[in-house]
Amino acid sequence: MTPRRARRANAALTLRVELTGTAPLVWRRVILNASDTFEDLHGAIQLAMGWEDYHLHEFRVGELRIGIDDDEDDDGPETIDETTVSLADVLGENVGARFEYEYDFGDTWIHHLVLEAIEELAVELEYPVCVAGERACPPEDSGGVSGFEEFLLVLSDPDHARHGEYVRRAEGYDPTIFSVARANASLQNPR
Repeated sequence: MTPRRARRANAALTLRVELTGTAPLVWRRVILNASDTFEDLHGAIQLAMGWEDYHLHEFRVGELRIGIDDDEDDDGPETIDETTVSLADVLGENVGARFEYEYDFGDTWIHHLVLEAIEELAVELEYPVCVAGERACPPEDSGGVSGFEEFLLVLSDPDHARHGEYVRRAEGYDPTIFSVARANASLQNPR
């Protein structure tokens, strides 16, 4: 797949972001400007999901690798600098296009993204915006999907030998809670 410019670079792109392997599913629906870069999309995913941007990441769109350009990494496929390519350049007007975002190469959090819609920009909205989602994002450094499953199991079992330790570590974490308003507050006032 080669990058190409969308005919409507100033359109609103609705993307569904699903954190794979989580049950029940952790997901968000975000809307960005088609002229936003993949760096902007990375920031929107981090803030809407609730990640803290501690780790490396990469987008995979077909054969393309988009992320932080590392001139010293000559072992793998070339990575396109995420600051230089817009969503419109790569996704075009391909509603239904699917691609991946990996966050934290140690824990391997894979997010599946789908371009759900392309619409006119709404002047009343400040982009990016989160319009829907469910469930809290796993805590940073929780060990990937299997570590997160163990984390939830221990939290839910007061008789587990490590329950107290995990409760202290969780600091009030509730996996069922997600707030669109809180996600948008983060998106409008990034760290």
